[in-house]
Amino acid sequence: MQTRSAPEAATLIGSGKVEELRTAVKADDIDVVVFDQDLSPTQQRNLEKTLETKVIVPAARTHLTSEDWAEIGAAFASNGDPRFSVDNDEEFRQLFVRIMNLAQAQVAGARDAS
Repeated sequence: MQTRSAPEAATLIGSGKVEELRTAVKADDIDVVVFDQDLSPTQQRNLEKTLETKVIVPAARTHLTSEDWAEIGAAFASNGDPRFSVDNDEEFRQLFVRIMNLAQAQVAGARDAS
């Protein structure tokens, strides 16, 4: 691990790390890179141009206060995350099957038309 005395003004990370990240993005066909650190608009633009992919900076980290996070944490603790509850597994499975059937029908229809 390297430490820098100051962040790189153009990209936050050094050119070697940018190239390392670029190689990984290309090799794994990555669509989005998420930085858990604030980037200036220029840094984000430079990274997107170099990496040739979308770079996302979590805005919530910048804009939410510790009180907001505590309220969010309390809401999830008392209600759970509806996307991952056991009760929704069957509903999501049925929805997935329906989407797959519709997609297959469209692909078959496109083949028949050509």
